[in-house]
Amino acid sequence: MRIQCVVSYDGTKFYGWQKQPDKRSVQEVIECAINKITGEHNVIHSSGRTDAKVHAHNQVFHFDTQKDIAFKQWKRAINHFLPEDVYIKESKWVGEEFHARYSAIKKEYHYLLSTNEYNPFERDYIYQYPYGKLDLEAMCDCAKLFVGTHDFASFCVYDQLGTT
Repeated sequence: MRIQCVVSYDGTKFYGWQKQPDKRSVQEVIECAINKITGEHNVIHSSGRTDAKVHAHNQVFHFDTQKDIAFKQWKRAINHFLPEDVYIKESKWVGEEFHARYSAIKKEYHYLLSTNEYNPFERDYIYQYPYGKLDLEAMCDCAKLFVGTHDFASFCVYDQLGTT
């Protein structure tokens, strides 16, 4: 059976999503939690990866398992074994045609910038630039370059046949 989950995490103490030797990763802590529940060697597949210190609010992943647990219980069970900086917000059964990466229809990124006085409580969540004024008009003009329809094919993930 295939389980889809939506996860949020504070990436401050992670070296990114993907497992890395001798580094703490989001994928590793989630797989460890799931494996404790199933007794299997489960591999999770995400809709995308994040870099070190990057946070996520609604990242989707899926995994396959033989363990028969009510889908509503997966959320609670996985969260029981996760550290405080990772939280499963939702879990549900999905068909085998679902793939977190290939079935994704949207990804959204937010970049936060503050020009206020330095705030140590925001240091891990908002880029702080307290060194003077930014030219907001020039920044808004540049941002207009991103508005519209663009060809992002080079950023897409394709299956082995190149059809999706």
